[in-house]
Amino acid sequence: MEALVYAGPGAVEIRDVPEPEPGPGEVLVEVGHVGVCGTDHLLVRGGLARVRPGVVIGHEMAGRAVGGDLGRAGLRPGDPVAVEPLISCGTCRTCRRGHRHICEALGLYGIDRDGGAASHVVVAADRLHRLPDGVPPRVAALAEPLSVAVHMVSRAGVAVGDVVMVFGGGPIGALLGLVARLSGASAVLVAEPRADRRELLAELGMTVTDPLGADVASWCESRAPGGVDVSFEVSGADSSYAAAAEVTRPRGTVLVGALTDRPARVPMSQVMLKEQTLVGSRVYTGDHMARAVNLMGTAGLPLEALVSDVVPVREAPGRVFGDGPAGLMKTLIAAGDAS
Repeated sequence: MEALVYAGPGAVEIRDVPEPEPGPGEVLVEVGHVGVCGTDHLLVRGGLARVRPGVVIGHEMAGRAVGGDLGRAGLRPGDPVAVEPLISCGTCRTCRRGHRHICEALGLYGIDRDGGAASHVVVAADRLHRLPDGVPPRVAALAEPLSVAVHMVSRAGVAVGDVVMVFGGGPIGALLGLVARLSGASAVLVAEPRADRRELLAELGMTVTDPLGADVASWCESRAPGGVDVSFEVSGADSSYAAAAEVTRPRGTVLVGALTDRPARVPMSQVMLKEQTLVGSRVYTGDHMARAVNLMGTAGLPLEALVSDVVPVREAPGRVFGDGPAGLMKTLIAAGDAS
C-alpha cells in the first residue's frame, strides 16, 4: 500500500509498504482521511527527536473498521470509526491516578507507531470510537482536534452566559469557539492576525479582531466590561500570554493550550492580584473524545466549514509539507481511494 512516511529531518515521501496485520486486541482500519496539524509539521521539520525514520505519519485519523478483534471494540465490519491515537503505559504514577492522557511516557500513533496516512492502519481495539451515523467521511477526521477543544472547554469550566476570549483563530481556536458556544457561552471573542481566518470566524458567529492592528485589551473591555470570564491562549504568540491575563476578569480563568519551545512571559503578579485560575490543557481524555464524537452527530456544529483542502496522499509531500503557505483552516490527506 502507498503510505506517507517520515524519511528524516525535513523530508517525507511516498513509499510502498506492506499492509499491516492486526494482532490480538487490535483492529484493522481502512483509513478515509487524516487531518494535518502543527505537530505533523514539527515532526517533518525534525523537531521530534524520538521519531524514527520510516514511520507512517498521521494521528488525526478516521475510517472504517474492517478486520481484527472487532468484537473487543464492540464493532461490526464496516462501522465508521475515529481513532483515539494516544498511547499510554498504564503503569506510571500519572496513569495509575487515572490520567492516562498525560502519561509520563505518552506516545501517539503517527509518531511512535505507524499512523493513518495510508490506506490501512492497525490500532488497539480500545482506541476506537464508533462515529454517529451520517457523519460525512471528510469531516470524521476532525474528531481528534474536536476532542482537544472539548477537553479545553471542560478544563476551563466554561459556564452558561460566559464571555470567552480566544487568542489564535486557527483550527483549534475555531473549534474552541464552536464548543464554547455549545456549552452556553454568550459570546466568543477571537484575536487572529489572518484576515481570511477572521472572515470565516465571523461567518461562524464569532466576534473577531486583528491583534496586530488593534489594542486587544481596549477592544475586549468595550465588549466585556470588567473582563472576559475565560480566556484561551492557543496561538503560542509571545504577547498573548500577558494579554490573556490582562483581559480576563478577577477570579476568571486563563487556559494555556499552545505548545511552544520559547519561554512564555506569563504575568504571575496579575494572576495573583486578580486571583485568577491558570490552567494547562494537553490533548484530551477518552471520555472527552467520546463526547466529541457524540457532538459530531448533532446539529449546530458546522465542521464542514473548517475543511479548507483535501489532498490525495501521493501529493502530500509537495502540497502539504512543501514551502507553500499554511491553509485557511484544516487540511486533510485523503488516504487510499477517499476524496
